[in-house]
Amino acid sequence: MFWRGDLRLIYALYNDGTWQSFVDTWNEGDLEWDPTIVPPSGYYQPKRGFGKVWREQPGVRDKLSWATTEERGLGASWQAYQGGLMLWSDVHGIFVLYN
Repeated sequence: MFWRGDLRLIYALYNDGTWQSFVDTWNEGDLEWDPTIVPPSGYYQPKRGFGKVWREQPGVRDKLSWATTEERGLGASWQAYQGGLMLWSDVHGIFVLYN
């Protein structure tokens, strides 16, 4: 999952090559995570906006499964084009998201 702060969008990228975007509706003071959902050992429940999408959007949790690392910030650049969006991450490289 990636968060685009300038547009308040969350991108969920799935292993099957598909992706979805969601408006980030999480606000300070909202539930950061659900304490009744306990991850397996070595995994994490997504938090904040990622967690809200993961818990509330149909199919997202099943397609992503558990987080493998804690949420963290990273440097990224975005470039929209007619067929979709390109994302460069200083941690993960380049992703091309086709419409």
